[in-house]
Amino acid sequence: MKKGQKVYRQAKYSYSSTTQDVVTFRKFEDKSQSDVENKVVSNEKSIKWMNFTGNLKIIKEDEETGERLKGVKFSVKGPDKTLDKSYTTDENGEINLENIITGEYKVKEVSNSNYGYTVMVEDSVKVKSTKTVVYEAKNKKQTGNLKIIKQDADSEKTLEGVSFKIKRKDENKYIQVKTGDGWKKDITGIVHIEDMKTVDTENEATIFTTNSDGIIEVRNILKGTYYVEEVSVGDIYFGYEVDDDYITWSYTSTANKDNTGSGKGHIATVEVVARASYNTKEPPKEENRNEIVVFKNKRKYIKLSGYAWEDKRVGGKDNKAGNEKCDVEENTESNKEVDKRLANVLVKLYSWEGKLLGQTITDEKGNYVFGTKSMADINGDGIISIVDVTEITRVISSGETNKYTNGLMDINNDGKIDKADIEKLQNIISLNEELIDVKIEDIYNSKTKKAGYIEFTYNGLNYETVSVNVKEENTNKVAEISSNSQNLVDKSIDGTYLDNRTSFNESWAVIENNKKIDSDGNVDTLDYNHNNYASSLSYPGGITGYNEQKYPIIVKDNTNNNIFNITARTETNVDENSASKKFFGQNKTIEEICKEGKDTIKNINLGVKERAQPDLALIKNIYSAKVTVNGYEHTYNYEDRFNKNTGENKKIDEFNPENNEEKTETNVRVKFNQKYGEKSFTRAIYPSDVKETQDKDFSVKVVYKITLKNESGVLYSKINSLVDYFDARYTIEEKGSIGTGYENGEIKDEINYKLDKSYQDAKYRKLIIDCNTKINPNESNRNIYVEYTLTRDSVKDILFDENWDEKTNIEGLENIVEINSYSTYSDKDFTKSYAGIDSDSNPGSTIPGNKDTYEDDTDYAPGLILEVANSREITGTVFEDNAVDPTEGGTNRERLGNGKFDDGEKTISGVQVGLYKEADFENGVKLRSGVQPVGTTTYEGDNKDSTGKDGTFTIKDFVPGEYRIVYTWGDDKYTVEDYKSTIWTSANKDEKEKNKKTWYRVNTNTRYSDAKDNYATRLKIDGGDTSIDKKDSMDSMTNSMTFGVELDDIYNRKTETSGIDKVTFSIENIDFGVIERPRQSIDVTKRAKSMKMTLANGQVIADAKIVEKDGKLQLEQQVKGVIYTEPSDKNNPKNGQIKAEIDNELIQGSKVEIEYEIKVQNNSEIDYDSEKYYCYGEKDVEIVKIKASGVYDYLDNTMIANDENTEWETIKDYNEKVSKPTVIEEYLHKSQSSSTDASGNTKIRIGYEKFEEQYSEAIGNWRIENIITARKKRLADKTILHNANLEGEIAPGEFNMASLTASKILTNTDEIELNNDVEITEVTRTAKTGRKVTPKYTSLYDRGETVTITTPTGENKNYILITIVAISFFVILGTGIVFIKKKILK
Repeated sequence: MKKGQKVYRQAKYSYSSTTQDVVTFRKFEDKSQSDVENKVVSNEKSIKWMNFTGNLKIIKEDEETGERLKGVKFSVKGPDKTLDKSYTTDENGEINLENIITGEYKVKEVSNSNYGYTVMVEDSVKVKSTKTVVYEAKNKKQTGNLKIIKQDADSEKTLEGVSFKIKRKDENKYIQVKTGDGWKKDITGIVHIEDMKTVDTENEATIFTTNSDGIIEVRNILKGTYYVEEVSVGDIYFGYEVDDDYITWSYTSTANKDNTGSGKGHIATVEVVARASYNTKEPPKEENRNEIVVFKNKRKYIKLSGYAWEDKRVGGKDNKAGNEKCDVEENTESNKEVDKRLANVLVKLYSWEGKLLGQTITDEKGNYVFGTKSMADINGDGIISIVDVTEITRVISSGETNKYTNGLMDINNDGKIDKADIEKLQNIISLNEELIDVKIEDIYNSKTKKAGYIEFTYNGLNYETVSVNVKEENTNKVAEISSNSQNLVDKSIDGTYLDNRTSFNESWAVIENNKKIDSDGNVDTLDYNHNNYASSLSYPGGITGYNEQKYPIIVKDNTNNNIFNITARTETNVDENSASKKFFGQNKTIEEICKEGKDTIKNINLGVKERAQPDLALIKNIYSAKVTVNGYEHTYNYEDRFNKNTGENKKIDEFNPENNEEKTETNVRVKFNQKYGEKSFTRAIYPSDVKETQDKDFSVKVVYKITLKNESGVLYSKINSLVDYFDARYTIEEKGSIGTGYENGEIKDEINYKLDKSYQDAKYRKLIIDCNTKINPNESNRNIYVEYTLTRDSVKDILFDENWDEKTNIEGLENIVEINSYSTYSDKDFTKSYAGIDSDSNPGSTIPGNKDTYEDDTDYAPGLILEVANSREITGTVFEDNAVDPTEGGTNRERLGNGKFDDGEKTISGVQVGLYKEADFENGVKLRSGVQPVGTTTYEGDNKDSTGKDGTFTIKDFVPGEYRIVYTWGDDKYTVEDYKSTIWTSANKDEKEKNKKTWYRVNTNTRYSDAKDNYATRLKIDGGDTSIDKKDSMDSMTNSMTFGVELDDIYNRKTETSGIDKVTFSIENIDFGVIERPRQSIDVTKRAKSMKMTLANGQVIADAKIVEKDGKLQLEQQVKGVIYTEPSDKNNPKNGQIKAEIDNELIQGSKVEIEYEIKVQNNSEIDYDSEKYYCYGEKDVEIVKIKASGVYDYLDNTMIANDENTEWETIKDYNEKVSKPTVIEEYLHKSQSSSTDASGNTKIRIGYEKFEEQYSEAIGNWRIENIITARKKRLADKTILHNANLEGEIAPGEFNMASLTASKILTNTDEIELNNDVEITEVTRTAKTGRKVTPKYTSLYDRGETVTITTPTGENKNYILITIVAISFFVILGTGIVFIKKKILK
């Protein structure tokens, strides 16, 4: 608008005699002429102009968008009819009238060529002189928007491709719309209308189709009332029809909440109101712009599909567990163990009323589908024919399959159109299969809450459904329930089968030769095929579901009495409140299924597994042979006949011969031809057991055990009866010879049997055994025992000829048994029959002796062959156990061995070994007087009565019983005082305690010492008891041992052992070890601590102190004239020496004073005073201590003990004080030896030095009066002192110590030599045990260092002037100094 213009507003327009405030206009004055006065009067219809002419500009625009509108026609009428003419707006939407007279003009819109502007404007305008009045005529557009949404009624998913037509209510005609490129026949999705019109025929109407979002939006449609009509559900979705019973609609207005509506059917009535122009243009400005109508269609039809498969990972013989899911889409030959799809399974669909709607069979991929009639009826003529095949072939060849997206032509429902659909269609036609379309209302009744079901038919003898799993897709959805059963009860709850399965099972209640018998006694004949030791059931009309399937999946016969097939169906439970919603196996209600919006209920699958089949087997073996000899019975058990895996007794898996190393063409052939290889059952008899008896004292009762085994892991079976064929050389009692138990040599729990006397055969007799034995899954311990008798004469004839020589090629006695009748059950109570056939056996079909007729339910036992046994024997070795050297063992200082015979250890000769009966011992400890060993003991080498150098022994020819082995030992080398039995380690002890009387069988490769000393004897020996019988020997014995008749009797069964073949009864490594006892040592030492020499005048001329420095004894400091030599075996004298040299002039009257240190120390190895330590090396609190009970000092009688030695007493009557031989004296008596010199003179050596034969003779004679005589000579020049403080009891490492000071007044002789000795005369202990102390390992006698005082000698004498300063001399002489020379030895 130009500057200075004014706007005039009018609010009136006229259209169809109706006044509406929908158009506005404005007027403007041009003030460019300043001399003109303009006046504006509101709401006035007349204007006075001061001039005579002016200008008028009319502008036409959209009131809401401001868009200029061209082609709009206006009528303009001036005052006094000065102007009456029509004008049309130009490209700018303007009309310009210039130089028109002033006055009031009537402006009226006559027509508007712009679409949607159906309301015209009308008003008055005043034109003034010389001015331009602008009149803006604004219109509101009369269009709105219509949005159509198409949804599935249940899932509310939008539907693409659904078509609609729109009809205006006022004209009752369909509309046709125009867009930029012309008038449209078809429009999809969103469209902006540029024009619209009604048409006379429906065919001319525009068809509106929903886009991929399920939407049609018609923008800029004229306001008014319309009928929106659904005309087609399209080709995209399956199952919908334009059917008023399945369609509802509703609409809402975004501008007016009151503008709503709803209804049922395919036609909706909608009121379209005008919207702002900016919302009807392209693109619209706001979202809040539409009238929205929603059409919802319920699905009318549905497809049902699934497949059948065999779960190869579950089921089978033991009903093995697996994932129970189908893991394959089609069968493969590469792996036969993977799941297999099943063809040829009959599938039926039933309505909720139980009416058969249709049936089909699964194809080669195991698939089936219902509801594809419309898909297969391609030409829509209602007939499936070759015409449809031709059409689908054409479509595939031309590549037009993408046009058919609603499932048409997808015959097999796999989501694609291809050659498989052609083949499927051809197969349907060839089988004259009736296809159907499935209405949802036929398979579900919402009022009664009843549902239809899918039913499968298949071979129920060999297959059953896997568990129902409705939560996953590739699982089984059906169960073996009858058509009148409403709900499925999970059979895992109580292990039972329901309905169909129950009645099916009961029809196979009993299986006998070539027949089955139902629970009511009705009989059906069965056919078997016999080949290679097996019988397999024949199926008339059987069809497999895949190549090489083990059993037919379905049996088709022409009779109504099909004994093999069974049906399984889906659940019919549709209760939404139930925890088990399994409508067609979906775990959902139909409402929930429909809400998903799918056109197919998929995976209504049949999953079957191979049913567990009964697999019954039996073994007939010799169980035992009870030999009675002179009233002593021994039962040889044969259960472990093949319990070894090597050699002749190589283990045979009798129930599973396929596990054996050698196989022939079938397992059964292995069982019957090579069950025992070349061996038969044998029994070795010791010769004397037969030769030394009479007929009445000897018999053999042979018990055969028939073991019945249920080789199924899940099924319960009852064997109703057996047929038994036994060797004619046996006899059997009329009663009591057959039962289900055998204890203590007696048949227990007798069962009925009957000898068939009509059966005539030279080699066999026939028994029918009515066992009625129930056997649990995997149970193989249901036994039947049959006892036969052989007399002594029979046994003698088997073993020996008339000269008692052993026979060869002994013929065994064969026995054959077969299952005659059986029943199978599914429960542990044996009440619920189970349909099953032993897959490789026909009961009661065996011909005895003809192995070609033997099957898995048949077995035979080779005859018993007796043979002569070898002698029994025991072997072992006596050895010295190496001990850890205490001097190398640290502070422990224990002398222990490892209790085992190791390589390299010494063996001991001179040991007597004997086997004694347990009854020969008093209280199991001491042998009774006068008893003799049993059997024969032999030794290697020349030794006849005791072990030789190798220490070995062998005991033979003993009979079963309870024994101990006694080792009697002790000689000059291995004295009982110094040696003992080696310890039993904790492992050895535990073994013997745990295994009691069979310890000799355990851990034989570890050569433990097996005997212990008699501890009571040990206490007596160590206690010095003189009442014992054998002072110099020890009886060491094993624990008690029980020997059965055979070595394998390790379970301590008094009269039972394993029935092994001819054996070697050899007990090895019954060894015994001795070891040196802990050495007891109490050592006495006497050492000089100092030597002091004092002259007669009291002057000390030498004061030597001896100290230990750097491990050596030496003078504390050098003393002139004194030399010290420490004790050492290398020195002379060995006891050491203190040597002093002094001038002869000075010796006279001088005094030598010597201080000695006497030490008594326990240097023993550790020992404990307990049986636990003695026998087992187990430490205890009581360490063995010893006491030097007599410690005497033998002082040179020229010396005097000083007064300060208050602890010492002088012994006047030594022999009275030491009334018994000293330890050394006693030892020398036993240990003296002799040697012969070059002249042939014998010299007795007794250990003491410088004593002659008379003393050794006295010691050797061992009479106290002689010893006293010897003592007089030895101690003639000694003063005997005693110190009780040195005699306290001390433990290893402890000591007692005392000092002794003695002196001697010297004379001027050439040489003075002083020797002083100390001795421990007696050693005692308070402990009950402990090794005796002997001089061998202890120093009981010691001599102090020899003190030698001499004058200087030699040609070259060195003199040293010893200046003696003596106060007494100064007093007496008073005149000078006396010089004394002392000669000192270099």
